[in-house]
Amino acid sequence: MINYPRWAILVTLVVCLWGVVFAAPNFFDEPPSALPSQTLDLGLDLQGGGHWLIDVDTNQPVIADLESIRTQVRDELRGEKPRIDYSNLAIEDMAVVFTLRDIADFEEARDRLRNLDSNIVLNITDDAKFRLEFTEQALIERGQRLVEKSIEVLRRRVDETGVSEPTIQKQGRDRILLQVAGIDDPDEFEEKVIGPTAILTFHLIDEQASVADAISRRRAPEGSRILYEDDGG
Repeated sequence: MINYPRWAILVTLVVCLWGVVFAAPNFFDEPPSALPSQTLDLGLDLQGGGHWLIDVDTNQPVIADLESIRTQVRDELRGEKPRIDYSNLAIEDMAVVFTLRDIADFEEARDRLRNLDSNIVLNITDDAKFRLEFTEQALIERGQRLVEKSIEVLRRRVDETGVSEPTIQKQGRDRILLQVAGIDDPDEFEEKVIGPTAILTFHLIDEQASVADAISRRRAPEGSRILYEDDGG
């Protein structure tokens, strides 16, 4: 027979009693004055709720930025004199690509595009095919910024529902963990917070374009769009 020290038994009883006292308010709509007024927040395993692992599409904003780079390439090659002819200007495999029609324009085209963007790497093949793509560090920073912004927006949406102490945190490079305890209808919550398609879309601000020019021309640069602020009026 195992004998436990009396002090160990006493400590165990005190801890159990302490737990019962602090858990008791959860069983009353209006706890008695003798009990603590604050209830314990029960987790998903005790009171149910919702658990989501949300993928953030970090490629779409990069493609939008590449659309802007493609427009700049077109302007640099055909908007300046002498005009440089090219073909097959497109976005392929997360890069802007095109081919010179005349190899004699190689150096001039390279010089015009070399400093187009500090985050862009310019690669040129022997057959005069140009390839402009973001550096690995630029892609990582863009992805991190987008995920952080997504968490801010998601947290604001969750707070508007009135739920208490949700778990919202980054998982890996491009995922967000969302856990909400105590909601009766996870599907309704998902539709309200994440959307009917369960997809969150976020857009980075185009800091290179001029808002005034876009409004006056009534046309945003390729890959961008004009959004007007809702002041509640």
